[in-house]
Amino acid sequence: NYVGLCAKMNPIDGEILLGYLRKVNFVGLSGDRFKFNEQGDGPARYNIIHYKQIEVGVYKWVTVGFFDDDEIHLNMDKVQFKMGHPPESICSQPCKSGEMKKNTDTGCCWTCHSCGEYEVLDVNDDTRCTTCVLGTKPNLFNTVCVPIPEKYMKPDSAWAIGAISFALIGIVFTCGTLIIFIQYSDTPVVRASGRELSYVLLLGVLSCYFVTFIFMIR
Repeated sequence: NYVGLCAKMNPIDGEILLGYLRKVNFVGLSGDRFKFNEQGDGPARYNIIHYKQIEVGVYKWVTVGFFDDDEIHLNMDKVQFKMGHPPESICSQPCKSGEMKKNTDTGCCWTCHSCGEYEVLDVNDDTRCTTCVLGTKPNLFNTVCVPIPEKYMKPDSAWAIGAISFALIGIVFTCGTLIIFIQYSDTPVVRASGRELSYVLLLGVLSCYFVTFIFMIR
């Protein structure tokens, strides 16, 4: 006679029980095999259903495939696509010219971002833009930097004629003022105004007016 709880009825160790459960492998009443994977999850089995038009005005859910043992089985003949063609399966559209890729958290998809006003897409890395050096700017497609053409004012343009006219008037008045200063250089008024400094200022103003003609010649 044995008094007390049998040894085999003692509480079993949980880790040992879990190890036995993960090793189970049997065919159930439905005829499907059951077993746990390495992560301890049971087999994933899904029916793939599709809402399609059976006839004019009549729609119905139809089983078009199933997922079992990490494999998908799909009967494409039962799938009804809009316009009769399957949709494009693409994560992200290609970026346009002058746009860089910015990868998303998924790693395989991206969003497109335009480069800056004076930036072009890096030829070796489509995920960043590079700044054009001084004297250059992006071309029409923002793919390469091209030299900025120098533009000068033409002598026969309206802006040039206006600048020349203003310069000529300034030269006449400045020369007139300079002649008056020279003619009355010994007077108290001219001496009190700083005769030598006034000559320097008038010559500087005169030089500024002559620069206008230098720009026109170029």
